[in-house]
Amino acid sequence: MRFFLTNFKWIMLVSGLLTCTMFLALFSPQESLRANFGAALEGL
Repeated sequence: MRFFLTNFKWIMLVSGLLTCTMFLALFSPQESLRANFGAALEGL
C-alpha cells in the first residue's frame, strides 16, 4: 500500500496516457483497428 501512495501521481499519469491512446479510434476507426489488432474491415 505504501508503494501505491508514494507513486500515485505516476500511476495516474500512465493510466491516463493509456486511456488517451483510444482517441485515435474517435478520429480514425480503421487505423485504430489496424494499429490495435492488425486487422482491417472487409466488405464495407
